[in-house]
Amino acid sequence: MGYGDLNIEIEKNLTSGLAIGLKNLFNKENINLKLILRNNNYLKNYKVDARIDCYIKLFQLFGINLVKSWVLLLKLLKPKVVFIIDWQEEVNEACNRFGVSAIYIQHGVISADHLTFGKKKMEHTPLEKLPQAFLVWDDTSKENFKNLIHTYTIGNLYKKAIDLESTFFKEYKESLSQIHLPVVLLSLTYDNPDFVGIPKQCIKVIKRTCHKFFWVIRPHPVLLTRPIEFKQFCHEMETNFKNIANCNIEWKKYNRIPIQLIFRYTNIHITIESSTVCEAAEMNIKSLILNEKVVQYGPNGENTIPYGGPSYFKYEREKGLADVYSLNLDIEEWIINNLNQSDNQSPIQNIYEEEWEKFLEDYGQVLYQDRVIN
Repeated sequence: MGYGDLNIEIEKNLTSGLAIGLKNLFNKENINLKLILRNNNYLKNYKVDARIDCYIKLFQLFGINLVKSWVLLLKLLKPKVVFIIDWQEEVNEACNRFGVSAIYIQHGVISADHLTFGKKKMEHTPLEKLPQAFLVWDDTSKENFKNLIHTYTIGNLYKKAIDLESTFFKEYKESLSQIHLPVVLLSLTYDNPDFVGIPKQCIKVIKRTCHKFFWVIRPHPVLLTRPIEFKQFCHEMETNFKNIANCNIEWKKYNRIPIQLIFRYTNIHITIESSTVCEAAEMNIKSLILNEKVVQYGPNGENTIPYGGPSYFKYEREKGLADVYSLNLDIEEWIINNLNQSDNQSPIQNIYEEEWEKFLEDYGQVLYQDRVIN
């Protein structure tokens, strides 16, 4: 059997919600595409994990550079379109050389000052290193790519990935609906050395208020895939909160359900610097951003290129749906003052059907080759 005959299929237990959301949208259009997702492919024929990165590393062992390695992989897989989540200029260049459209899916904050997707960064990136198109969440994210890339505002694909009305979530909904205290969701980040584990300024507040607020502490999903780091997180939780009597803290039960479902029952959201601020804002839930550097010059110091800056969470801050932590801020007082401002029963409705239809129209010649006509 040659490489071209390999039956690569999506495996829902391993695959990003973005890919599932994309596939759900295609299913509605009767487009029957096989989705090949980097790092999460499963060859059912051989019952082995055949990750795309393994091929790339193999090519590189033979002295083939990254761009040419990706071109070789594209020749093997013969994709009609390449949908990408994590930015890599070498992949973009390989797709351009091979003559296949590289289409990016937004998965986090995009702002004018962003390290990867910032306006200046985009303008100074050679055309051969840019993708053909970008599927973005909102019009603010779209600004950086004007006159450079075909951009389509289609909303957050995570929302299209999972049916929150599914009976699978019935138990969690019942559990969340039985909470009779204001719910404070603390969503954590990862890979920021200044914020390892639970922020120190939060630990005292949680201990002091866990009798009048219900705290849902949610580690970043990536942490769940890193056993050693997740074990450290669990140890930290046990050490800090185990011996507090009648303490309303949940950090296990809701780790693996979509955060959009938790937001339905959330009154206040606190995070370090996560794009969950944007998702909370769409649910009319106010957020506190603990990393004040992220809206100054980025989290790594003013002498390095920031991925934050003044434009970070600008829309949410201007709408009064996000505040930034400062040294003298009393977090407990901030929660109390903002409890009544959040209204998760009146989510902001964003309709992006026209842009999705435009995307299908522009790329239909390729996509509709696999359309199933009923």
